[in-house]
Amino acid sequence: MVTLDFVIPGFSKCGTTTLCELLCQHPRVAIPRKEPGYFAQHYSQGPRWYGDLYRGLAAGVLRGDASTTYSTKQYGDVASIRLASRFPKLKCIFIARHPLKRLESSYRQMHHMGHLFGVSAERDISATLRKLPNMIADTRYWELLNHYRRFFPDDQIHVLFLEDLARQPEVAVRQCFRFLGVDPDITLVDVRQRKNTGEAKEYDTATMRLIRRQRLLRGLWSRLTPGARSRLIRRFGLRRPFTKPIDWPAETIGLLREVLAEDSDRLLAYAGRPPDYWTWPVAA
Repeated sequence: MVTLDFVIPGFSKCGTTTLCELLCQHPRVAIPRKEPGYFAQHYSQGPRWYGDLYRGLAAGVLRGDASTTYSTKQYGDVASIRLASRFPKLKCIFIARHPLKRLESSYRQMHHMGHLFGVSAERDISATLRKLPNMIADTRYWELLNHYRRFFPDDQIHVLFLEDLARQPEVAVRQCFRFLGVDPDITLVDVRQRKNTGEAKEYDTATMRLIRRQRLLRGLWSRLTPGARSRLIRRFGLRRPFTKPIDWPAETIGLLREVLAEDSDRLLAYAGRPPDYWTWPVAA
């Protein structure tokens, strides 16, 4: 089994892709592949498969695994156990954001890629959350973080926030370098880059949804080459980008606040942030 130095379990849709790009500017930090998910959904691939991901790295380079499935409701428990049993000195980095913003990003992602995994998000975010309750479960940051706190002491856990990364990216990244024990003063470039943003996500139009749901049309669509499908999507506008803000019903915000606010407050306190670091919309 390869020696792992640090892990970025997430949280998902909180800027992990951007964070990884910035961390990998350091010559002593390597994350060869984003989302390998070995200690979660790909454990059956075996240690040789996982070790091959790190083959060829120079001596002295810190090996990292960035897989947000490690902090999900489905896999957080088992992933933390597997990681701790093999790497008790592992350093863990978590990045979080306002719960509503994470849910918005997850909602867009479900529309953008859900069809590849047999998941169909509803056009309304409230209906989507009812249909896919793990979206909310995966936003219970404190609960999920404590899977790791069972095994790793707090000095091996670093929590940062997407809001801070957006406002002061150099400060946030250099804090991570200090936590990892590498020189924090290297030159960074393009620190305000943003990867995997919500603006790049697309949703199916009513016609595209019909094609995916109607058996005959779905069968005909599946016979087309990927290139032909892409051309038809572009020509007829079967998929469109998210250009408008998410419409949050006041009732849904109220319910989410009941479910998530206390959990969020405990994470903020743990990370040394004030209670009003995240504010919740006031119901009309």
